[in-house]
Amino acid sequence: MPISSARTVYSLKQSMNVSEIKIPVPWGHIAGKTWGKGSNPPVLCLHGILDNCNTFDRLIPLLPTCFFYICIDFPSHGLSSHIPPGFMDSGMVFVSSIERVAQHLRLDRFIIMGHSFGGRTGVFYTSLFPEKVEKLIMLDTWGFKYYAHHETQSLFRNNVLIPFKIEAVAAKKTQPKYSYETLLQRVIAGRSQQDSSFKREAAEIILARHIRKVPGEDKYYYTPDQHLKHYEHFKPILTLEQYKHLYSRYVRCKVLVLESTESDHKHNSPNMRDIRAVWKQLGAEIHRVEGNHDVHINEPERVAPLVEKFLLEPSFENVGRSKL
Repeated sequence: MPISSARTVYSLKQSMNVSEIKIPVPWGHIAGKTWGKGSNPPVLCLHGILDNCNTFDRLIPLLPTCFFYICIDFPSHGLSSHIPPGFMDSGMVFVSSIERVAQHLRLDRFIIMGHSFGGRTGVFYTSLFPEKVEKLIMLDTWGFKYYAHHETQSLFRNNVLIPFKIEAVAAKKTQPKYSYETLLQRVIAGRSQQDSSFKREAAEIILARHIRKVPGEDKYYYTPDQHLKHYEHFKPILTLEQYKHLYSRYVRCKVLVLESTESDHKHNSPNMRDIRAVWKQLGAEIHRVEGNHDVHINEPERVAPLVEKFLLEPSFENVGRSKL
């Protein structure tokens, strides 16, 4: 049953210390911020495409303070360095960024919480490094795309050609300048095409990390780069059989899946029905939450109780269970 929209009262937790971080990588840095004490169990928080780590700003204050929340900006997002020009990528740069953060912060075991694209990237990382992920939380994570064998040649070919397209566009354009209100309305309109509405407050939170002031002018640059316009380029090129093998065999942790009611058309697509069958095979906890794709930032009080309960539950190894 969906969580009732009437449930809007949820007590704020004790305030947590918030700190900005920069993690060095070969092309620059991965930016982010942390909430809470570094001695607490870590929760790595992964945002969606064209979002940034601010997407968790309204949810984390409602979660238990006994965890250390590490929110990163993926490459080319927020305050992180852009993917270098000419870099050929199929999404693995985002997966490897998780490992770079884990190694830099010396995280041997941690929980992953991801929204949308962040959830997909998180579960893919979990299937590659199952020994490192204690629990996995996916917030309205749809868009898993699998391919038939005959499609793979053209997809790989396209991945080779995309950097050339990006370089050609970048060579011809100067960076445009915008008023703050213009950018804010673009963010709201872009999200509202997917959902019923994206609240102004939520849009302001996201936009704060995606703009840079033009010196001496009341204008702003929009900082996410050209790579992000080729979103499909970042999805793994896998068949359904490969997805099933990776996830059913190698995802060994507890899994929480939260699906928004206004994304039913996405969750009920043939691709997602097949992927949901894998979650059920894994014994995932699946809940529907009333709201749209961005309910975690629009109405975080609807999401927080389920996430809190899941965070505080014992992990499989602590209750003598195993997925092996």
